[in-house]
Amino acid sequence: MIGQPFKPVAKWHNPPEWLELTNTIRSLAETDRFGRQLAAALTPGDVVGLVGELGSGKTTLIQSIGRALGVGESIYSPTFVIAHHYTGRVPVYHLDAYRLETRDMASSAALDDYFETDGITLVEWADHVLDMLPERTIWLYLQVVSEHKRQFQLFLPQPLEPRWISWVDGEK
Repeated sequence: MIGQPFKPVAKWHNPPEWLELTNTIRSLAETDRFGRQLAAALTPGDVVGLVGELGSGKTTLIQSIGRALGVGESIYSPTFVIAHHYTGRVPVYHLDAYRLETRDMASSAALDDYFETDGITLVEWADHVLDMLPERTIWLYLQVVSEHKRQFQLFLPQPLEPRWISWVDGEK
């Protein structure tokens, strides 16, 4: 997938502009650090759409985010049940849209119930349910560069909320 840039495609009449931040990740420890930093900026009501091929690190990153949000139990991909709910400092909803092949399947799974919550919603394979996601979804595109190297592209909708300013300043 490297070399195929992902740009959040929006269904909305006036999609937001995006600020793109790219991070090269070379280890599980760096994945964990990135997940903790991202979790620190997330607030209740946020939806994070993760896109990437199998093995790109989506579930591993969500595990790091969950731990940083105080989830004490094991986090695993809900591929067959579509959604898991975890309890941390805020509710954490982990969705996997991989098996949702049609809009009807996604609608019958009631995914939109997870997009207006008091928690943080993390969606693997978010490109499968693109037209259901809120306009201000935070996008994360994960690419396999090599066996031990990943590229994470974070897309933040603009105008930036104040909580993202320190994140952006730290990336410069």
